[in-house]
Amino acid sequence: MLFKFSHRTVQVLVGIFLTTIFLLISFLSRTDKLVQTEPQITFPAQVQARISALTWGADSSNLIIGYSDGKLSIVPVDSDRSYFTVSDTLETVTSLASSPNNVLIGVGYEDGTVEIRRIRDGHLLFKAKNHADWIRSLSWHPESTLLASSSPDKTVVWDISTDEVLTSLEGDMVSLVWAQNSVLVGRPFNAQTYAWDVSTTQLLSSINAGVRVAVSLDGSKLAGVRGNHMMIWNLNDGAMLSDFGNVNGDINVLRWSPDNNHLAIAGGNLSNDYTVRIHDSLTGELELTLRGHTEPVFLLGWNPDKNYLISVSFDDTVRIWDITTGDILRILKIGEISDASKVLLSPDFSKIAVVTSDESIAIWALLPQG
Repeated sequence: MLFKFSHRTVQVLVGIFLTTIFLLISFLSRTDKLVQTEPQITFPAQVQARISALTWGADSSNLIIGYSDGKLSIVPVDSDRSYFTVSDTLETVTSLASSPNNVLIGVGYEDGTVEIRRIRDGHLLFKAKNHADWIRSLSWHPESTLLASSSPDKTVVWDISTDEVLTSLEGDMVSLVWAQNSVLVGRPFNAQTYAWDVSTTQLLSSINAGVRVAVSLDGSKLAGVRGNHMMIWNLNDGAMLSDFGNVNGDINVLRWSPDNNHLAIAGGNLSNDYTVRIHDSLTGELELTLRGHTEPVFLLGWNPDKNYLISVSFDDTVRIWDITTGDILRILKIGEISDASKVLLSPDFSKIAVVTSDESIAIWALLPQG
């Protein structure tokens, strides 16, 4: 009897020992991936003004910063060139957008003025005031030939070649995005999303898709969360293409994969579910669940090589995942994040810019250089 008890005790102790070793190895492996580095660049705060708008240049080599005193700073990130600042007004910069060809910057101001400037020297090319209220959103046509601007009074599409209004659309849009060459998508404060054919001003669709929406990268579909259901619609006619059913939790952000075959979603504001989930965009099947964040996730970026997914959370970390395996590749500690609107991934998803509590800007490289 004594022998049996001792043998069982030994088995239990060995099991505890092996479990402890396994957990220790797992902890050390994860700790090895935790990187606390100094920012690649720190841009000092402007004494007399706060940061009111922020965007990256399309090629991720410049960060463009708008201020409450009307100044505009262009900060080179990947070269030894010095930054420069321009200003022709004291009006607050409320919106910024870099053209897809990386040549121009659209600038919107509090008084309803829209400007177009060159990125390389800040030279003013165009200035007009066709809005009666502040510029809420700017969006460039994929060919950099048109600029759409939204204000509480209306949405305007500017023809860059003539410096004139091409068309004017009713409605106060919180966000604007070009889905296709002639299709402009806008979302107001409510749960509707609208798609217009700008060439004819025809309203193509009005979709009740909720307030968290994402346009597929080919411009043909819209993903949104209505109630607890994630759904996909055809933008051209508003027809529902699929209903994924209950997605189990509140959603802060949706991101399409570069090939439009997958959707990444994340949230956690109203629940304790801080996972990032990847679904098949055709069937809605849950393909992968990524665990590790301890606070809500508010930003996602899908690396163009399709193997990396980047998630940013209020736990003050950026996590980089291998989506072929679900493994965590890197955890970057980037300091305290208090405002999601002041955290910005670069278009190539190689860098992240964060406005700190003292209104300075810190920029980190997300993956080791070289």
